[in-house]
Amino acid sequence: MNISHVVQRYFPAISGSELYFQKISEHLIEKHKIKVLCSNALDFRAFGTPKGKIIESKYSQINNVPIFRFPIKYSYFINKFPLIEYKTIKKLLKQIGRFRNPLIDAYNLLINGPYCPDLLEFLLSINSDIIHSTCFPFATNLFALIAGKMKRVPTLTTPFFHFANKRYQNPSLLRILKFFDMILVCSKLEAQYIINHGGIKRFDKKIKLIKMGVDIKKFTRAKPKKLRQKFGINSKPLVLFCGYKNYEKGAIHILKSIKYVIKRVPDVVFMFIGPSTKAFNIEKGKLKSDYKKHIINIGVVPYDNIKIKISSFMASDIYVMPSRSDAYGIAFLEAFACKKPVIGANIGATPEIIQNNHNGILVPFGAPNVLGNAIVRLLKNPGLRDELGYNGYQKIKNQTWENVSKKIEEIYLSFYE
Repeated sequence: MNISHVVQRYFPAISGSELYFQKISEHLIEKHKIKVLCSNALDFRAFGTPKGKIIESKYSQINNVPIFRFPIKYSYFINKFPLIEYKTIKKLLKQIGRFRNPLIDAYNLLINGPYCPDLLEFLLSINSDIIHSTCFPFATNLFALIAGKMKRVPTLTTPFFHFANKRYQNPSLLRILKFFDMILVCSKLEAQYIINHGGIKRFDKKIKLIKMGVDIKKFTRAKPKKLRQKFGINSKPLVLFCGYKNYEKGAIHILKSIKYVIKRVPDVVFMFIGPSTKAFNIEKGKLKSDYKKHIINIGVVPYDNIKIKISSFMASDIYVMPSRSDAYGIAFLEAFACKKPVIGANIGATPEIIQNNHNGILVPFGAPNVLGNAIVRLLKNPGLRDELGYNGYQKIKNQTWENVSKKIEEIYLSFYE
């Protein structure tokens, strides 16, 4: 099959949706012709301004997967009303009629970027048996939908709907979502939200539950002792966070919880891995100098970096990510792969991953004091840590990317049976 994967960014850009297509593409490339189409953005800032980081190469292969990167177009009209500037999109929208208000719906995706008209043109020019896009609310999904309708080929999306975030509650997103031939969701709660608010009929056939995967084998190559030696942690308790260091992911609340933890566990170390944000740096700057000594702050680390990321999960005592912006939360699976207990926020789809007091602890979003108490509870109870970590591993031991890719391949093939 000729399969086109359309995504807003791709490796070495890192986020859950990018990893999702990377792993699926790398598994399916052995049997099918895969093309990945994405913007040239390296960070999310590049979606709206040329000041963001970009990747210069237009074409490359990563683990045998062909990657086509397209430049983001910036202009006054794109920022104000993209449909006026790019007439082709306006014309092609007529092919996917029946929207209640198609121009506004399309606009509400386009303003999120990345605006890559060349990507749409290329997608229309190539052979595709399947077009599969991710993730909402980005404009690349609209391009995939237009191309699919124009070419009359099955068009799927994995929206990764962060339905606890108000940004995703825009009716335009749901109105466009229902025009895809199939919607792959990561959780039952995501499916229920789309059913309740999207007006999708025959949801039993149109929505399929495909959970996220995890590469368990890669963690067997971890070097936890070397990592602890490298950062001078030795036998100190280690609390890990890995992701965007922002409010939505809960990184700010972790910083605010540190004062509660240090009082009861004086030698604790907090390790933060991932892109920093202005809000994180400001909050970190507010901390007392004595508190800052307990923080190890690391920047972006590629998903396959064995020296830092993989080893940090294996070296940690607890993984903490009290986020409200995760459709599923791959990092929790990675912690479970290392048999580590996790702490997450009791919001969105996270309770489907974390069963409170079974494989982790759920806390309210935005409650640093409660979060601090949960961290202390686990740090002071190694037996509980082992129990929760073991239960987490049992939950995901068969949830590999290989198995996930096989399920998605079966869905692709089902359109041609």
